[in-house]
Amino acid sequence: MNPISTFSKIEELKEIFKSGRTDFQEVIKQLEAEMRTAFMRADLGTHPVIEEYIKGLVGVMNGINSRLLNEKGLERDARDRLMETRELYQGFINVFVKSSEHLEKITKKVEEILEANKK
Repeated sequence: MNPISTFSKIEELKEIFKSGRTDFQEVIKQLEAEMRTAFMRADLGTHPVIEEYIKGLVGVMNGINSRLLNEKGLERDARDRLMETRELYQGFINVFVKSSEHLEKITKKVEEILEANKK
């Protein structure tokens, strides 16, 4: 997966649809915006500071999971707070970890649209 190549293909699609239906033009604009966002997140996710922060969050989440499994006398409110914290941390981690998968999906979609409209 090469983001530069995908951006080039998006430019090709813009050219193909420049005089086409506005809904197609909007789809291409949305794909481009998603691509830029996912690319920035994936790139940022490889930064050493972010990688270290994510490792720390994973460690905290492992501790939360351990408490949830092992502390049988945990009150419901405390259990709920732990689960909410775990979900919050997981959401933050997913912003960076899932970006590569998202980039691949966008790239595939762009290539499919381009291929279908070259014929």
